[in-house]
Amino acid sequence: MPGKRRSAGGNTRLLLVAASVIVAFAANAAGLFFGVTSVLPHLFYLPIVLVAYWFPRRGTASSLALSLGYLAMTLPSPGETQGWPSQRLRGPWSSLPSAL
Repeated sequence: MPGKRRSAGGNTRLLLVAASVIVAFAANAAGLFFGVTSVLPHLFYLPIVLVAYWFPRRGTASSLALSLGYLAMTLPSPGETQGWPSQRLRGPWSSLPSAL
C-alpha cells in the first residue's frame, strides 16, 4: 500500500509556517542584538496561531518548542538589568494561545 500523499495545500501551509518561524527568530535575534526586546517577541504569535489552526494536533507541542527556542535565545543575552524576568517569561507565556 503506497504511503499517504500530501496535498499541495499542506506543503504551502508548512512552507508558510516555516517562513514565519524563520522571520520571527531572525527579527528577535536582531532585536536582542540592538536591545529592542519589548515588541519583537510578539512576532511569535503568528507561527503559533498558524500551527494551531492548520495543524491542531501539533499546536501545543509546536508552541512549546518555539517558546523553548526563544528562551534558549534569550538566556545568553545580557538583557536589561530590570527587564530580564519579563524578557525570559515571554517565551513560555506565548505558548498559552495554542493551548486554549
